[in-house]
Amino acid sequence: MIILVIILILAVLFPKGIKNLISLALISIFALFLWEIAWWGKVIDVLIMISIVSAFIYGIVQAIKEGKEEQSNKSPSKSLHKKQM
Repeated sequence: MIILVIILILAVLFPKGIKNLISLALISIFALFLWEIAWWGKVIDVLIMISIVSAFIYGIVQAIKEGKEEQSNKSPSKSLHKKQM
């Protein structure tokens, strides 16, 4: 019980990144618990892991897109080319 209170306090005090890490840790503990119960626990566990991996991949893709957009906005040759057209 004390651990849950500490986790809730940390989730309130720290920024969004820490909250996401705490949420993933709790989901992982829950998933491990389900894995040991029965076959349906394994199915739910696989669905949870798929959602975590897909969110992780989506974040990487978004970061790559934002990085490319920033580079294209900073490139003077492309902006001059756009102005000439």
